[in-house]
Amino acid sequence: HRSNKLSCLVSKNGIPLGIKLSNSSVHDIKLLLDTLPKRTYFTRLIGDKAYISKDYKKYLKRNRRIDMITETRKNQKKQVKVDIKSRIAIEHFNSLLKQNKAINTRYDKDIRAYEAIIYLGCVSRGLNIVFKFLYDL
Repeated sequence: HRSNKLSCLVSKNGIPLGIKLSNSSVHDIKLLLDTLPKRTYFTRLIGDKAYISKDYKKYLKRNRRIDMITETRKNQKKQVKVDIKSRIAIEHFNSLLKQNKAINTRYDKDIRAYEAIIYLGCVSRGLNIVFKFLYDL
């Protein structure tokens, strides 16, 4: 059974900033540093509950100057609720990317071919957003 995990970073207007493909057994937080671009032009990173880690928060704050904001689990004392509007860009991006049948269900035997399809889908999505922005001007 071929399965992979796709980790994406998306800007607030839906343009993909970073993509990382790995085995499905790898935890999300371990893909975070590989998914971050070399140069970051943002200071805030919003993640779901899978990205809760004090060590990574400290590392990002100290070395990359990025505040990582995550929701808290039920059993944590300090409760933080992240607004759904801040996560809607990544949810829409995942939904639009998964509408492509070749991305949603991996048919390729070679991982590089599958990765190329994912990159083409991301480029297509990013260009749609840019052209829509230019058309509205």
